[in-house]
Amino acid sequence: AEQTIYLSSSTKDFVLSSRYYDWFEDTTTQLTIQEITQPGFSSQFNNSPDEYNYVKNTNAAYWIKFTINDTSVQSEKWILELLSLHTQDLQ
Repeated sequence: AEQTIYLSSSTKDFVLSSRYYDWFEDTTTQLTIQEITQPGFSSQFNNSPDEYNYVKNTNAAYWIKFTINDTSVQSEKWILELLSLHTQDLQ
């Protein structure tokens, strides 16, 4: 299982390596967020032994899940920046 990401007011940026997320390769590209977040689906997510994962099948959809604990004193706005050229949808 993935490790929790802890963010605070002093956090400037955070590199999301694979120890912080689990992933699922959807070769059908047809799954919805409602389907993928069902409790029974959780066991189909994998953790990678590599520090960083790269898209290996550009015809598949990749789902990642991670847990964030925001310990900021004030409400913070966070930006998720993806460096993948293959990203077409983010939910």
